[in-house]
Amino acid sequence: MNDSPLFGRRSFVRLGGALLGAAAVTQFGAPTAYGAPRELHVRDFGARPDDDSDDTDAIRAAITAAIGSGRPTVVRFAAGTYRLRPDTDLGASVPITGADGLTLAGATAPDGAPATRLLSAIPLANDLAPATQFRLIDCRGLTLRNLVLDYAPRATTSGEIVAVDAATDSVTVDVFEGAAHFDGMRCYSANSWDLATGRLNHVAPLTIGANPDQFGNVWHSLPGGSGRRYTITGFGFSDRVRPGDGASWHFNVVGGSYNVYALGCRDLRLENLQINNAIGAGILAGYGHNLTCRDVSYAPAGPDLAVGPRDAIHLSNNTGRLDYRGGRLAGVRWDPLVSRSSFVRVAAIESARRLTLEPTSAGSRPLPFQAGDALTFWAGPLPSTVRIAAVTPVDESDSAFLIMLDADLPGTVSVGSLVTSSGHEWDEARISSATIEGNIGTALVS
Repeated sequence: MNDSPLFGRRSFVRLGGALLGAAAVTQFGAPTAYGAPRELHVRDFGARPDDDSDDTDAIRAAITAAIGSGRPTVVRFAAGTYRLRPDTDLGASVPITGADGLTLAGATAPDGAPATRLLSAIPLANDLAPATQFRLIDCRGLTLRNLVLDYAPRATTSGEIVAVDAATDSVTVDVFEGAAHFDGMRCYSANSWDLATGRLNHVAPLTIGANPDQFGNVWHSLPGGSGRRYTITGFGFSDRVRPGDGASWHFNVVGGSYNVYALGCRDLRLENLQINNAIGAGILAGYGHNLTCRDVSYAPAGPDLAVGPRDAIHLSNNTGRLDYRGGRLAGVRWDPLVSRSSFVRVAAIESARRLTLEPTSAGSRPLPFQAGDALTFWAGPLPSTVRIAAVTPVDESDSAFLIMLDADLPGTVSVGSLVTSSGHEWDEARISSATIEGNIGTALVS
């Protein structure tokens, strides 16, 4: 699976805390006001729930009309299921660029849960192509509210182990009724579960870290199990499971795919969202300023034990305030909540206080630098920090910067050394009243 440019090495890890990057935890108020909104409804553009029709074009038309009005607008959805089609040409089923003060609001059930479901159709197959649902680029004051985001069929499955043969290194499962399955399924990010408690068994992940050659082994159908019995041989995890255990795995995705992909957005709000399945990460938000999450949940539904092959929420190179309240993150195959800043690289050193920084990979969005930012140099036995005195772009692309420092460069730094900047981190962060449980990765990574 290819990584998005926003994924990469995490600078450090803290467990059980709410402090991300250089963030100080404080209470903070509402985001910038964008004025009194008008309202539109997707039904007026032809979108109808629960009729099994493709609603993609109608939803796009409603959003286009909202943006074209030049004023804050709420686009409403009725309760029920709206169907989306993947679109690799536009990068998402619902691509939104440059919206200002736009809200997409679903309906709620009597208990307050989101009652509007956006369901993306994908093939039942291995090595799925990207199928991002929302792609939000350079938006201001955008809100997604009261929505369930899901795929059909799901790119993941679960079942009960019914037989183990250590001599042949084979494992047999009965896939749960209602879960996706097909002959020749790949077995990625597999894990073992205690079905009595619904929690992970305390064993190493079944396939993460396996020899790449072993991923050529796939599940083959067997008679029995009401047509849902499969066996796999030669993957090397027969010694870590036993009959009666649960097992979960996914079918692999090629390229980055997200339920919500947000890049360069300011004052983004995600409220009362449920993500029941993901092909890649659930939510990826990068290079933005201020993010509010209220009751955002990423957890399996129905027969599934786990959800998605990547992180639940991955935040990269953001500034301003992070406020995450409520919600549940469970059954995540990687890390539930990640916040990080990207490395840049020392491209040239002209003097003890003058150097050039550049991205570590081609195609990355330029990272801003400004006087006063603290640069951390990851060279030598311990990182060292020096503040920026002045910044000059090297060229019109703003991909490389000439940096003047307010103190001498540490002696351990050389061309190629990796650097992070406080200007690419949250100023404030708060995580409260959230449930994070039953995940494969670390609860909080920063």
